[in-house]
Amino acid sequence: MARVLVAGAGAIGQWLGARLQQAGHSVQLLTTARHVAPLRALRISGLASWSGALDAVTAPEDATGPFEAVVLTCKANQTQHLAPAVAPLLAPSGVFLSLQNGLGNAQKIARSVPAGRIAVALTSHGVMLEAPGRIRHAGAGATLVGPGPDGDEAPARKALQLLADAGLEPEWHDAMRGFVWRKALINHAVNPVAALHLVANGEVLARPELHALASTMLREGLALAERGRVPLPPGDLQGLLDSTLRKTAANRVSMLQDVEAKRPTEIEQLTGRMVRLGEKLLVSMPRSEAVYGRVKDLETSYLGAERVRQTVWDELPWELEPF
Repeated sequence: MARVLVAGAGAIGQWLGARLQQAGHSVQLLTTARHVAPLRALRISGLASWSGALDAVTAPEDATGPFEAVVLTCKANQTQHLAPAVAPLLAPSGVFLSLQNGLGNAQKIARSVPAGRIAVALTSHGVMLEAPGRIRHAGAGATLVGPGPDGDEAPARKALQLLADAGLEPEWHDAMRGFVWRKALINHAVNPVAALHLVANGEVLARPELHALASTMLREGLALAERGRVPLPPGDLQGLLDSTLRKTAANRVSMLQDVEAKRPTEIEQLTGRMVRLGEKLLVSMPRSEAVYGRVKDLETSYLGAERVRQTVWDELPWELEPF
């Protein structure tokens, strides 16, 4: 049994925490105040049902570490602030696992955690927060895990076992950079389109104009990755896009949930980063630029111009990181 902190526990973090607790691990969640009381009577529906109580705190200083594993499941726009806050809670031989979307998370974590203790994982499971204390597992997908930026296998092997205990059937990969980019390309194609049009994933596939837009954004992102010599895994990305939309048809992506809740989105860590990299590498990305601008305009409508400008400036220092 391991002591595990799931930090930044929204939908995915709460779902993972429940699965780890079911497997016999001692789990604590670091989440927002509105979730603490509902987590005492959490209910998960959809592909698998579960109900029970999860221990949760709202501040790192209230967590009862040290932990053999810290799993970061926060949004990519929170990594640079949350990672250093929870890093001291990691046991000396523990693993710090990034289970997140977006680009640059591992590099941000490495500023606070020794690189030899970092692992990277991705999951395509579709999980939605329907209300505080109510999680829906809307779609199944692959989970991948491997070493962090320095290539050290030891912490990643611990993370592999942890995710296997949770029943995610993780796949091991020696190098994760290409997989991180592949996931980011799919998210870049789907998430902003779904968020702007307020639709679930199945609608992006079913409506020809939305499917065409997502496909165009995927092609632009792929051209960028090829120009940047990103070692993408082999395979048909358009086919992967379509199969992902089919398998998670009922899922409402996190960017859509953020827009509906009037929160900052991960647009900077996906499309924003790609658009700016495209400018540097002279890769034309007109549809991606247009969609990025529309999402920023939408954020401005509820966050205000100053806060939206700050989200751009917060991301800029990380954009030369290679992972």
